Amino acid sequence: MPAPEPSTPRPADGSDAQRVTEPRTDPLTVEPRGLREHAGAVRHDLTQRARRRLEIVRPTTVRQLPPRTPVTLTVVAFATLLVVAVAARGAATAVTVASVALASGVIALGWTRLVGLPSRRGTLVTVSISAALLLASVALPDDGGSLRWVPAALAVGVVVSFLHQLVRRDGRPRVVVSLSGTLLALGILAAGVTWVALPSMQGGRDAAVAAWAALACAAGAEWLCHRARWFTALAPSALLAGAVAGGVVGALVDASLPWCALLGAACAAASLALRVVLAPLPALVSLRAQAVSGVASVLVVGPLVETAARHLLAP
Repeated sequence: MPAPEPSTPRPADGSDAQRVTEPRTDPLTVEPRGLREHAGAVRHDLTQRARRRLEIVRPTTVRQLPPRTPVTLTVVAFATLLVVAVAARGAATAVTVASVALASGVIALGWTRLVGLPSRRGTLVTVSISAALLLASVALPDDGGSLRWVPAALAVGVVVSFLHQLVRRDGRPRVVVSLSGTLLALGILAAGVTWVALPSMQGGRDAAVAAWAALACAAGAEWLCHRARWFTALAPSALLAGAVAGGVVGALVDASLPWCALLGAACAAASLALRVVLAPLPALVSLRAQAVSGVASVLVVGPLVETAARHLLAP
């Protein structure tokens, strides 16, 4: 009898055919050298195009920025409103408080969109509360010209800003950006309320008129230089225009011409510096953001005008 053949293992499904598993090669995993180099070139080209588009959408230098006509018009209009309010006869303080309150509302409503801060609703509430406290600190006391309650109101606003970061429910992304942007808004508002002290000072009207002329002329010179693309002459022209305008006002109102010229140059420098800092922001293409930039560049010179009226131009 023939010897029995050894039994072969049968598949699990009961079939008689023996299945042989061979390794398969996925064609997608095999990348020739030429194809790899072509993919790298395509990625490099796409990266360069994305960078060029980003530079077009988000300019970062003065030469890439268009002239902001609404910003210039806002500076001239709001500076004129403030100087008219300060020069009002009987209700100068009340009208000035109303003008500063209007400016504070503009900043509170548009600041988060301009700077691009997270938690816009909470930041709006924080800036609004701080603006109300700062206005109350100069409007409610009888000696509002002393501004002695402004530091206390600003300190409360800073505490409210930190509390806002603690109660955020969005995971607190970009907490440093949010806090620094909010504190910058509080600093601008605190500088703006110093305009309220000018009607009660002897040299307040002269200082307000000199600052108004300097702000308007500096903004106009900045716009003209930007329009003509004279970028190297932009800052010197704005400072010179502010100094000349302040000096002319000092000669017309019989005030100290050197101090008025110095005040005009200082106001032009501070206002121009803030506009230059805010100019590259992407949100500045909207009219609301440009109004915020113009109003803020007028409010920020308040301490300079108040100091000149109290110590330099007082008879």
